[in-house]
Amino acid sequence: FVEFLTSKVAFLNSMVDRITSSRPNSNGLVPLCEPLPNKALVICDQGKDLPLWMDDKDVQSQFGVKIRHDPKDLESDIALKLRVANGTHTAVAHAMALLSLVNTEALCSSSSSSDV
Repeated sequence: FVEFLTSKVAFLNSMVDRITSSRPNSNGLVPLCEPLPNKALVICDQGKDLPLWMDDKDVQSQFGVKIRHDPKDLESDIALKLRVANGTHTAVAHAMALLSLVNTEALCSSSSSSDV
């Protein structure tokens, strides 16, 4: 069994980079994903175990997947997500809670200051 796992199974490290909010009129209970970003899923395929077609940049772009072959590249993606995106979102969440806002629509530039 161990030989099978070693020779036939790949355990790939990955990261999901997807921001969700809630649907209007759902009281925050129904999630709403933002439009597909350039990367929604980052997979580190250090041993190049994934099928070759997954390395195609057009396929990756279509499905929001980014394949990394160097673990340092995945570490950079994770650091960027944790240091920039998550920190910013946490700060916004705290401000929204203090202002009793239930969704981010009031924070859009098209909103008037009376919405906040």
